[in-house]
Formats: sequence, structure tokens, C-alpha cells
Amino acid sequence: MRYLFKHILMRDAVYGMQLRTKLRDFHRRAAQAIESLYADNLVPYLADLTYHYDQAGEAALTVHYARRAGEHAFAQSAYHEAQSFFRRALSRIRPENPGEQAPLLVSIGKSYMYLGDHAAAAEHLEQGLSLARTAGDRQTTVTALNELSLAAFRQSDYERSQELAQEALATAREIDERIVEAAALDNLGRVAWTQGDHAVATRHYEASLAIQRQIGNLRGVATSLNNLGEAARTQGSYAVAADYHRESLAIRCEIGHRWGIATSLINLGHTAFSQQDYEQAERHYQEALTIYQEIGAQQGIASILSGLGVVRKRQGDPAAAAHYLSKSLLIFRETGDRSGAAGTLDNLGHMLIETGDTHAAWEHLREALLAAIGIGVLPLAMDALVGLANLQDLAGRPTRALEWIGLVLQHPATYDQTKQDADKLLARLRKKVPPEQVEAALAYGRGLELEAVVAKAQEGAD
Repeated sequence: MRYLFKHILMRDAVYGMQLRTKLRDFHRRAAQAIESLYADNLVPYLADLTYHYDQAGEAALTVHYARRAGEHAFAQSAYHEAQSFFRRALSRIRPENPGEQAPLLVSIGKSYMYLGDHAAAAEHLEQGLSLARTAGDRQTTVTALNELSLAAFRQSDYERSQELAQEALATAREIDERIVEAAALDNLGRVAWTQGDHAVATRHYEASLAIQRQIGNLRGVATSLNNLGEAARTQGSYAVAADYHRESLAIRCEIGHRWGIATSLINLGHTAFSQQDYEQAERHYQEALTIYQEIGAQQGIASILSGLGVVRKRQGDPAAAAHYLSKSLLIFRETGDRSGAAGTLDNLGHMLIETGDTHAAWEHLREALLAAIGIGVLPLAMDALVGLANLQDLAGRPTRALEWIGLVLQHPATYDQTKQDADKLLARLRKKVPPEQVEAALAYGRGLELEAVVAKAQEGAD
């Protein structure tokens, strides 16, 4: 049938409408054909289904498949791709449906967190939390609370992280959400571990692991094993730590969790480093670095660069060490990771002592000490204090060095590696200071308040 039009623009408009209708129908049929042909396994075609239903104007089905595609990409550590699908799904939901928007905002926030943009993660998680509460969606609410706890932890806001984790834990138990209950216990463990309370951290990790095993959540099992490995390592139980990390790595390889694989590798590197196996440590770090770079995990990259810097320092290559550590510090500062930045400053300070630049070493270690105290990372503060004590001795003040060593060795937050470094310095001091003076200074140091030492460190190197 042919039509006559009085105006060419009207003709073009009608033909255009017919074409768009035919195209929408074509995309709808294409999507339905995929669903029919590959009904047993649609996963490889989730992106195609999202595209075709979106072009067909089928908003509900677009949201359904875009969400599934995003979840699949997230599970494969493809966080940029996951965000793209989650955002497409979000754009097809009407504003009056907060219950549908909330989970997608939370998913976008989680993606940002793995990419190291914690400010953006917190922003989207807060939005998701608000909408979930408006919609009365307690499951998404408790998930958002727990993820916000982790975001706060990675921004070194440990007090807020603990508060959010406690709220998430209580809510999860009320609604019997076991996965979030276990994850909240892990978050509480991380805060305790960072603050040097190893017993509490281990108790939380073990409770989380028991839940994860009970419900069969392999990803969660691997996370709890990883956390237990780090708790063991920082207490000097290196063989136990390595066993935990190897078991965690095996699970993560089995389920294809690439971000987790890299995390297990870096922690195996830390464990090898603690055992002075620097070649093995570097191999693990390099493997992890490749994965982190592929998925764009900035914090992970910074952590490995810091680790490589310390390895280079121990191998007697200060120039390479400074290069790695400086790059690490830049990334940590760009991503707002105050704990990571403080740790790298600490590593730089210890390295500068060995190169003889005592003034720069003092400035770096003092900044690390103040930052660690400011964010409540007491184990890091103890490590910086050992470096500052070393500088006091080099400046001809062995008594003050002994006093600070006395504080470090008796402090409950001091990690095993820091104690070893403190013991080495103490052995050196015993060779130059009479025994009675050594014991008197150590005893005085054991009674010192950390705040008094920090105040003295702020006065300067002289």
C-alpha cells in the first residue's frame, strides 16, 4: 500500500516511526531467540540480551539482564564493566521506584570500592542505604551498612567502620542474613587487627569463618582464611599464616575471584618477606601486581609497590626502593588511603636511615607516627617509633632510644616483626650503655604514655 503526503516532513516522520517499530520488533525477536536457543546457559549472552531488550524498549527486561550482566562481571573482577551494566539498569528504572534503585546503587558503590575510589563508593552506598530505608528493604539496608563499614575502614576511619559494622551485625542477626553477619564480623575483626587487638580480631575472624563454612559461601570462606592468615603473620606465626593464605588462594582460584587471588598472593608475599625469603616475596608481589593492574585496583597496586620497595631495600638497592615507595605514596594519597600513606612513609623513613639521610628519615618517620596515631593504627605507630629510636641513638641520645624501645616492647599493639627490629636495636645499645642504665631506661620507657613520646617527637630531631 502506498501513501500520499502533502508535506515531505510528515512523510519522513511516518516512515521513521515505521522503521523504529520494525527495529524494536527485530531486537525483541533477537532477544527471544537467544532466550530460547540458550535457555540452559544464558550467562555468555547477558550483554546481548541487555542490548536487544534495551533497543526493543523493554525496560523491565533490560533492567533484569543488565543487573545479571553486572553481577557476572563483578564476580569476574571486571569492575568497570560491572558498573556500566549497573548504571544502564539504573537508568531504566523510574524515579518513583526506590526499592529497585537501591540495590543497584549499592552494587555501583561496591564496584568503586574494589577500584580504590572510596569516596565515590561511600557516596553511592549512602544513596543506596537511604533509598533502601525509604523502601523498607532491610536486606539491601544491611548490605549497604556493611559495605559502608568497609569503605570507612579503607579510608582509615576506624571508629565509623566499627559503628557501621556493629549496626550491620545486629540487623543481619535480626533478619537472619548470615552472609552479611559473617562479613560484618570480618569488618569488626579488621578494625581490631588494625588497632593491635589480635585476640579480638582472631575471635571475630574465626566466628565469621564458621558461618561461611556452614552456609557454603566459598568466597566468604576465602576472605576469612585470608584475614586469619594476616592475624597469624603479624603475631609471628609464619607457617600458620602461609597455610591460611595458601588455602585462601586455592579457593579463590577455584571460583575465579581475580581480585581475591591477587590479595592472597600479596599476603603470601608479606609472609615470605617476614621469613626473609625476598625472592619468593617478589615473585608473589609481581604476580599480584599484574592482576591488580589488569582490573584497575589502585590500592592494591600501591600496596604491592610499597612491598616491592621494602624488598629492594633489604636487597641493598636504595634507588629502586625509593622509586617504588614514592610511587606507592603518591597512589595512596590520591586514593585517600591514610593508613597506606602512613605505612609507606614509615618504610621510606626506615630506608633513609640506612642511606644516611637522617634528617629526611626523621621527617618521614615523624609524619608516619603522627598519621598512625591520628587514625588509630597503633601497630604502625610502634614501628615508626622504633625508627625514631634508632635516630635518637644515632644522634647520641641512647638513653632516650632505650626509653622508646621500652615502650614499644611492652605495648600490646606491637607486631612481631617490629619487636624483632626493636630487639636488634636493643642489642646494639647494650654494647654501648652500662647494663644498669639499660634496665633503668627500659623500665622508665615501659611506664611512658604514648602521648608523651609523640609530643617529644613533634619537637624535632634535636
